[in-house]
This record gives sequence, structure tokens and C-alpha cells, in this order.
Amino acid sequence: FLLNFVVIDYLYYWNHRLMHKKRCWDLHKVHHTSTQMDVFATSRNTLWTSFFFIYLWGNAIGVFLLNDAKPFILSATLTACLDLWRHSEFLTNNLKVNNFLSQKLFLMTPKDHSWHHSNSSQQVNSNFGANLNIFDKLHKTYYSSENHPIVLGLPLSMSFVKKILFPF
Repeated sequence: FLLNFVVIDYLYYWNHRLMHKKRCWDLHKVHHTSTQMDVFATSRNTLWTSFFFIYLWGNAIGVFLLNDAKPFILSATLTACLDLWRHSEFLTNNLKVNNFLSQKLFLMTPKDHSWHHSNSSQQVNSNFGANLNIFDKLHKTYYSSENHPIVLGLPLSMSFVKKILFPF
């Protein structure tokens, strides 16, 4: 379980960085239009985005191809729970808890991830990790501040249908 959780998270880190590159950004930018951190921000994606995220199909391949599916199911479940938490405001105002989770457990906290959803191009291209922030720290893409971003979400003037089906 732990090996799968860490390996898939590292692959996701690179997968997410790729989604921020010019050729893939159109598929991913809809996710960054949310102006508040909540569970709806988690699922704000185009129809096509899910096909490109490794933690969805990486764990699915493990479930179907290997004899013991439990580690992959547990890893996918934990990632889904952390994804909901990461896109929430739960525990974001408690600096001690945030620092403990971020610095001691290397978890990507909602506060850290909110910087990734800031409307600043510098912060949008930081904190790519899903569950762990250690890969951002390793590759120098980690951004932290005691404050919260003032403005969340990138402007995108498109109809709902276009955002979901044809964002490119």
C-alpha cells in the first residue's frame, strides 16, 4: 500500500506539472477557475481531464491486473479523501496543525494547495503534489506562506458546455 501510495503520488506530481504546460493547459485550466476552495473545486474539470490523471487509471490497472487489489483500492480511497480535504478549508486557519501536517507528515494541506489555485501565475505553477508535498520540496516547486491567497481562481470566459466539453 505505502509503496503504491508514494509511487503513484510521485507520478501524479509529474503528471500534474505536465498539465500546466502549454499543450495540456487547456484541458486543465477549468479546474483553476474555482474562486473558493470547496469540494466542488475538486470535481471542476473537463470531461477529458480524468483520462489523463495517473492516480485514476494507475490504481485501476493495479486493481484489475494484480492478485491483491486491496492496496490499490485503499490507496485510491485515501487519495480521494485527501483530494476532498485538500480542496476544502478544513483546518486551514490553525497554523500549528497546518505546520505539523505539512512539515512533519509532508501532507499537501488545504492551505498549501490553495496557493496552487491562486490567481497568481507564480503560485499556480507551484504545489503540484496531490497527497504529499515532499516532491514539490524536492523539485523546488513548493510554495508556502503564513497567509492565504487573496484571490482564488483564474478568469475564463466560456459557456459551461464549452468548459466541460471543448475547452481548447
